[in-house]
Amino acid sequence: KVFSRAELLIISQACQQMDCFAITDEVYEYITYDENKHISLASLPGMQERTIITSSLSKTYSVTGWRIGWACAAANIAAAIRNIHVKLTDSAPAPFQEAALVALTSTPDYYESLKKVRFHANCLLLMSSIKFNYPSSF
Repeated sequence: KVFSRAELLIISQACQQMDCFAITDEVYEYITYDENKHISLASLPGMQERTIITSSLSKTYSVTGWRIGWACAAANIAAAIRNIHVKLTDSAPAPFQEAALVALTSTPDYYESLKKVRFHANCLLLMSSIKFNYPSSF
């Protein structure tokens, strides 16, 4: 589901009233359809310091097996995340890190072509006898 600005404002107000953090999964940031536009909860007033954004290369760059992801947060929260992370995981293989750098510096036309390819695949599914719900993002 792609949350609307109005829905995100409700979440934002709740986080601020309850003095809590929000953890968002923004893996589909560049893959939304129709009128659905990605809005990061962290971009709303008062939410940058209380939002932990998670994402990965998996969907946007079609490398689900690589398991390369990240979290973005205020400096003090990021330090705590890093402290836990180093105790739980190992680093990604060096070639994957190099490829991630190339992927993350892609030009905007890459993201537009990705949407078109995914949209075309969805259209092919619609023409087949396979039933599925049309997503607001992939």
